[in-house]
Amino acid sequence: MISGPKIFQMINLIKEKLNGEIEEYPSRIIEIKDDVYTIENPVRKSELVMFLNGSKIKVTYMVENQGMHYFEAEVVDKLRDTPPVIIIRKVSDIQKNQRRSFFRIDDCIDVEIRKVDDIITEKTMSSDISAGGMRLFTHQIFRLGDVAELSFKLGNINVEVEAKTVKVWDTTHDGVNISLEFLNVTENEQDAIVKFIFEKQRENLKKGILEK
Repeated sequence: MISGPKIFQMINLIKEKLNGEIEEYPSRIIEIKDDVYTIENPVRKSELVMFLNGSKIKVTYMVENQGMHYFEAEVVDKLRDTPPVIIIRKVSDIQKNQRRSFFRIDDCIDVEIRKVDDIITEKTMSSDISAGGMRLFTHQIFRLGDVAELSFKLGNINVEVEAKTVKVWDTTHDGVNISLEFLNVTENEQDAIVKFIFEKQRENLKKGILEK
């Protein structure tokens, strides 16, 4: 049986812009009545994120020992309560979410990076992370398609993966920012990353901060 989200559970709201870009906002469930959910209105940079009535979103959440699940929803109303809330209605069945790469957060974690077939291991920090990859700064020269070995720790989980360079930008005399796509990350490692992201988002909600 597929479990639905619970009251006070952390969720993610995902919507697609007209240009195809995916936007993601963490939120939390306040009340559930049948297929109607009252959720906290996400805040970004101290301002409420706007959702138009009638707009469609995807709601994703974690089920213990079952992984990520999602359903489609429609925005029904917005109330300026304390805290401000959004009323949404579930308009699809709940399904298991295989696209863990949706979940990302701007966060700094210690990372060791070494280009494949190179002997230099560099210690650096990520600027964001998802279950599908991460972005970081490196003093080494990287080009599109270059593969590196990454090593980092999330709680008690040590993650060691190979990753392909998919974007290079902001080149300076000190180094470059690169986006890396994980190549051989395991399902357990992906679950650990998603759990880490949700815990960080929960911390940010308590502080009134929304990470993009």
